[in-house]
Amino acid sequence: MTTLIRLGARIRAARKAAGFKTAKAFLKKHKVPASTYSQHESGARTPDEEGLRFYTKVFDVDFDWLKTGKGQPFRKATSFKKEALTEESLVLRRTDRINEELLAKILAQSIRDYAQKISSKVIQSIAEESAEAYNKQASSVHASLLKNKR
Repeated sequence: MTTLIRLGARIRAARKAAGFKTAKAFLKKHKVPASTYSQHESGARTPDEEGLRFYTKVFDVDFDWLKTGKGQPFRKATSFKKEALTEESLVLRRTDRINEELLAKILAQSIRDYAQKISSKVIQSIAEESAEAYNKQASSVHASLLKNKR
């Protein structure tokens, strides 16, 4: 089972699959600084090689999977681990889909706003050019009429 999810999410999924329902339970047992772990799990900070090896050992997951998301997550997969990882992956995919939909809506609105702004500028530019061309033509016609009157 290959699960391609971001590093912080893999750490969270591995923690849950290792039986730590909450980060607090993990932190209490392993004496990891809360802010450090929180940043690793949220993706705000990437753990160094030593940190990744620590998580690999504690969560009993494959190092390459934890680091890259490629390969099999567990060396010894129990049904609980598989189920926990599958559940966490579904939650992450649902969250990612919601984030993608929200991003699409934001982009669509931004594009509409930008298009309206551009359209207004284009329309204004066309109107100005048309008025300028009309004024030139009117001046030319007026000059021609004056010339013919003489």
